[in-house]
Amino acid sequence: MKRLGMIVLLLPLLLLRAVPVSAVEPVATAGAVATGLLPPGESKDFFPEGDIFAAPLASIKEPRFHVTWLKFNLDSGEVNVGSVSFGENFGLVRWQGWRDDQYWQLGISGAIQAQFNLDSPSKDLVNADYIIGFPLTVRSKNWSGRLRLYHQSSHLGDEYLLYQQSGVPAMERINLSYEAVEAWLGYDWRQWRIFAGPSLILHSDTPLQRKSVQAGFDYRGGERTRVALRPFAALFVNWWEEVDWVPSASLRTGVILASPYAGRRQCLVYAEGFKGYLPFGQFYRENAFYYGLGVSFGF
Repeated sequence: MKRLGMIVLLLPLLLLRAVPVSAVEPVATAGAVATGLLPPGESKDFFPEGDIFAAPLASIKEPRFHVTWLKFNLDSGEVNVGSVSFGENFGLVRWQGWRDDQYWQLGISGAIQAQFNLDSPSKDLVNADYIIGFPLTVRSKNWSGRLRLYHQSSHLGDEYLLYQQSGVPAMERINLSYEAVEAWLGYDWRQWRIFAGPSLILHSDTPLQRKSVQAGFDYRGGERTRVALRPFAALFVNWWEEVDWVPSASLRTGVILASPYAGRRQCLVYAEGFKGYLPFGQFYRENAFYYGLGVSFGF
């Protein structure tokens, strides 16, 4: 595991050697992820690149491609976990609003997020979450927002259910499936971005308290003028009625290696820490602390 950590830390330096710095374009704010809001002379664009609301960098449930090693400290003991995700936001249409500086976008997003017990002989699948959503986003100068309707269903791994390995809490399977809506508002200021908003579960196959609130910030380092490597730090906090509004916080810090050819493509290498109720499917009642190293890819 120490060897894996060294590879993760050295990856951005190896990749940086292959990036021609002369083609790098500056990025003005922490939340600007779309390379161009609309093509010149057009008021509408189908299948646009990127989005106009930047997904919070420390939000664990956002659709992303990533692989992360995590060290869990649970009441039942310590366990090494491999967390992977395959997901993306895909823009369907972007159009100009009623002001020249206002833009809207409708898209579809989906992800499969899974956790594996690295301490078991066959690296057993513990949990998998399936998420699909329909985000409506808006941007006006430094303000941006997102309204998203989404569905999530969660499933425990068959080997985990059969053997209930030591170090991972025993769990009786429930049918965790629900539909929810969330509304977030963000503001960009120089290299900082703050955001907050509520979520509401509309329907659930399992009795759950419906209300939650999220907030946090992203910081992305100085403009990419000579090199495509920038530091970042991000905090995401969730309060959920189901766990008596006890805050659960995720912190990530590391570096962003962005492509000099497209504003969307990037690689994030980071250290991560979490304290609170786990965001992983049917383990939502498990209070834990974990830390680890991860790599995330944006397309």
